[in-house]
Parts: sequence; C-alpha cells; structure tokens
Amino acid sequence: MVPSGRDVFGLDPRAAAELAMRLHREGRIDEAEEAYRQILAAAPEQPDANHFLGLLLHQRGDSFRAIALIRESLRLAPDNSHAWTNLGRILHSLGRRDEAIDAARRAAQLDPRNPAALNNLGVYLKEAGRTDEAEAALRRAIEILPDDADTHRNLGALLGHLGRKGEALDEWATAARSRDEAAPFRNLANSYYRAGRPDRAAEMVREWLRRDPESRVAKHMLAALAGGRTPDRCTEEYVRDVFDGFAETFDKKLADLGYRAPELVGEAIRRAAGPPDGSRRVLDAGCGTGLAASRLRPFAARLVGVDLSPKMLELARTRGGYDELVEAELAGYLRAHTGAFDLVASVDTLIYFGDLLPVLGAAHGAIARGGLLAFTVELAPPGTPPPGYRLNPHGRYSHTATYLEAGLVESGFDRVEAVGETLRTEAGQPVAGLVLTARRV
Repeated sequence: MVPSGRDVFGLDPRAAAELAMRLHREGRIDEAEEAYRQILAAAPEQPDANHFLGLLLHQRGDSFRAIALIRESLRLAPDNSHAWTNLGRILHSLGRRDEAIDAARRAAQLDPRNPAALNNLGVYLKEAGRTDEAEAALRRAIEILPDDADTHRNLGALLGHLGRKGEALDEWATAARSRDEAAPFRNLANSYYRAGRPDRAAEMVREWLRRDPESRVAKHMLAALAGGRTPDRCTEEYVRDVFDGFAETFDKKLADLGYRAPELVGEAIRRAAGPPDGSRRVLDAGCGTGLAASRLRPFAARLVGVDLSPKMLELARTRGGYDELVEAELAGYLRAHTGAFDLVASVDTLIYFGDLLPVLGAAHGAIARGGLLAFTVELAPPGTPPPGYRLNPHGRYSHTATYLEAGLVESGFDRVEAVGETLRTEAGQPVAGLVLTARRV
C-alpha cells in the first residue's frame, strides 16, 4: 500500500526520501513513484527525491524527463558523485556520448573511489576511441573493486579490441570466476588453446569441471590438455555430446576453416577405383551432416551413412543423397555387417580413435574382397613415441605414417596410397593430414 501523505510527511523530507528509495529498491515501483512525487510536491528542492524519481522515470522509458530531474538534483547537491554517475548512464543510453563522458569524469573527480563512475568512464572513452584513457580508468576501477566482473569484462573487451588477446583472455577468465556457470570456461578453454596457451586452457577446463563435474566433454579435454595416460579412443558419449552440441553450425565452421577432406577423399577414391560407375555398395563411416555424400554418390548403387550423433544425422537426412542413415557406434556397426560393402569411406572420423587396430580390423571384415577403404587422419610427427599416435590439446588424435602402414597391413589390407595433404586450418595454421586408400586382400 502506498504511504499516505501524512505517513510520508510525518517524517522530514530526507527521511521520507529514504522511505521512498526503499520502496524503489524492493521493486515497488508504483508506490515509490507516488512517494517521490508527494515529497516533491511538499519539498521540491529535496535532491534525493529528484535524483531517484529521475532514475525511476528512466526505468519507465521517460529518459528526457529523467535527465531534467537529475540535473535539478545536481543543481541542489552538485557534489553527489552517484547522481553524476547515473546521469552519465542515461546520457549514454541516448547516444549522447560526449556528455556522458563529462558526467562520468565529474563523478570520478568528486569521488576518486567511485568504481562505477570509473568503469562507465572507461566504457565511454573506449567508444570514443580514447583507448589509453579508457584503460587507465578501468584499471583504476579494478584497483578499487578487484572482484567486479563487469569491469573485468569491459577491460577484456578493450584489450581484445587493441589486439592484446592474451591479456583480454585473462580478464575474461577473472570475470567468469564470479559466476557459477560452466559455459564461459568452455569458451575460455577453447580460446586459450587457440592462442597457444595450453596450460591456461587446462586451468579453464578444471574450472569448468568444478561447475559441471559430470561433463564428458570437459573430462576428455582435460585428458588431452593435461597429459597423463592417453586413452585408446574418445568415448562414445564425448563424441555424441560434441557433435550434437554444434551440429547446427558445423558446416559453416568447417567452411570458414577451408575444410577439404571430403573433396580429397573423393579424389583418392577415383585414383584407386577409376571413374565412378554407380555399382558399389558404399558406407560413409562417420557421415556427420553428409558433406561427403556428393563425392561418394557417383560410386554407389547404395549409399549408407552411419554416425553417433542424432542431430548430425538429421542434417544429413535433410541434405539427402543417402539410401539409409543409421545411428550407431562405428566399429560395432562394421563388425555386424560382414562383407556388406565394396567401399568404406571415413572422412575425419578416425581422428577420434587413438588405437586404430580395432576399427581397421572391423572395416576389413565389412569390406568384400577386392573392396576399398579410404580415410583421412591428422598426421603426427615422425618422432611421436610408441605406439605411434597421440591425443592433442584440441581433443583429437593424430597418427604417424609408420603406425598407419603397419596397422593396415596387420589388419589384412594392401596399402594402395598415402598422400600428405592440408585438411583445413586450426587457429590460423594448416592441419597436416594423410589421405589413405587401402584394398582388402
């Protein structure tokens, strides 16, 4: 219930303003507005009532009237740093940046320990291109209030704008710690990795796991970043979570990275098999969104796609080109389809396996005599220690050429061809890979 005039004015105007401000803080906006107006009707020069009625009207969308009321408050109490801060915010919201800078600077001059004024001043100065002054203001705000997430985020944005990516990431990481959320740490882990700072990336994954202890993706990334025992392969749950998570943006991201693997596999099959005649039973092993379908369809009387991610399969179904799409784990599917295919193609799928012998053996069993296996892997350097593969910080495996040749022979294939190629870029650098074709003996 709104206090009556008598209830309000049984107090002096200052105490009445405190009562109205309490109503405002509690979200009782209509009651607060009426109380402010009652105070000003009786005491029009009460500065707090002018100030906070102005803020309230700004909340309601009447920013021009808000500015007039706060300016009147400042005429009555010109040394109120917080009123100058709020005036700057409203001016900034209206695009009146230079006036906002002046108001925020005045607030900081009146109270050099007003972190909100300094934070706002930094933001406004950055927008004006006055980056040195902006950085100084934001760093001063952090000195006063070291744990303020908004100021760290704003400083991070400024440093990123200036090309100081490492410093920017550190500020964003500090800001993220103030929130009990996992998502910012996942993004930061990826950003630190792309910036060539795997130790910091691992630290962000540990923070991610503190907030989401059951995350299979985080557990896998920590194994990749922190070293220790190398798992034989990515878990099915990890692969499904990752690819379900970015199915909608998958094609665009790969296009942005100059992704060439489907094209390279198609060319390798032509070299090994000759011109396509549409006669083969073909399996796209790890088909994803179906990017390889157009390269494989000319060879196929029947084209089957298999993948772990249901969301990827939905997109492959929309793209078309397949006679059948199956949600299944790859090695298990191959073992269950003895001699069912004349050609098995696997485009950037075996990079989620370390030990390739089980899946190569399963592929051998699924391919009819004389049939072909064609696949891509990321290439590990020759000095990679035994067994000849490694789990990289980005979460994928790479393999040495020696390991691959031995594995194909052991699995019963004749190696036909292994060609070094750039598969795509990663963090601005080319990803070295191999495109292999092998024939079932």
